[in-house]
Amino acid sequence: MKADSLKLPAPDSYDVAVLALFVRVSDRKGNVDVPAEQAALAEQVFKSGKPVVTVGFGSPYLIERFPQAETWLAAFGISDVAQISVARALFGEIPVKGHLPVTIPGVEMKAGFGMEVPASPMKLQPMEARAEAQLQPAYDVVEKAVADKAFPGATLAVGYRGKVTIHAFGKLRYDAKAAAVVPSTMYDIASLTKVVATTTLVAKLLEGDFPVGLDLDAKVERYLPEWTATRESAQGLQSSFHENAKDLEWRRRVTVRHLLTHTSGLPPFKEYWRTSTSKEETLRRIFVEPLDYEPGTKEVYSDLGIILMAEIIERLTGHKLDDLAHSFVFCAAGHDRHNVQAGKKTLALDCANRDG
Repeated sequence: MKADSLKLPAPDSYDVAVLALFVRVSDRKGNVDVPAEQAALAEQVFKSGKPVVTVGFGSPYLIERFPQAETWLAAFGISDVAQISVARALFGEIPVKGHLPVTIPGVEMKAGFGMEVPASPMKLQPMEARAEAQLQPAYDVVEKAVADKAFPGATLAVGYRGKVTIHAFGKLRYDAKAAAVVPSTMYDIASLTKVVATTTLVAKLLEGDFPVGLDLDAKVERYLPEWTATRESAQGLQSSFHENAKDLEWRRRVTVRHLLTHTSGLPPFKEYWRTSTSKEETLRRIFVEPLDYEPGTKEVYSDLGIILMAEIIERLTGHKLDDLAHSFVFCAAGHDRHNVQAGKKTLALDCANRDG
């Protein structure tokens, strides 16, 4: 979408605007500026009458182009790291301590200029009783769901303009003797780990964050040779293995991308947990599980495909998925304390004690 086709929201619909300007700078080449249509859009933002925080990515010389900007935050780059750091600084999670290494012509900013702002993480305040009373219709919906046994219990958090309330409903189980849910109850996020942990780690492999990379279009058997298992390698699982030429031909066509997009042909789920005694046994069962359909022809949500994806990640990196998720996902995202389910054990992890 072009800048000149954007329609800005009405000034009375927001409290403050964050205007981010990006420019790629080549060493001693060209001028530092933004396209005319983008500059015109920026001018509209400044004329809104609302406070504007202007962020310059790539070069501090962008400040010269907009002297009317009263609040500037400059980052010497446009990388993901720079963008994340700016967001964290804006919300007070990290301090601002940088100073200009150059003098900006046209404005009163000389080399060494810079305001140091200490970290001041945002803190939510408890919601007043009057405001919470207005949430009673929402509470009634959740309470009815508990009474109808849609789920045994729940925790609802509502935040609005810096105020938050957390309300607990029901019990942890349907058992009459089960403990009641409390505001601090922690829940297993279950299948969200597929996108929060596993898929995020795949993205990091693709972006080169690990010494070894990942090819989405590579055949699964490249990373998991057991995937195209023969009857002889089924290791006691012959009863569940079908020596089927078509199935074997399909298996050899399955790629990593098929696993991620749930188009591999694997069934949605199997109750391996009832009889499997180890992770290795579960994997062996998946390796010989017949495909339900030709790869790439359907999209069928499959737990089995993501289990294989997790195994590929572990083999490529040499580290367990829970350790990787702890270090590269949860701690990196600021979740300082979290639990990770490792087999039948729940590990309470603290980012203050992370390794690497």
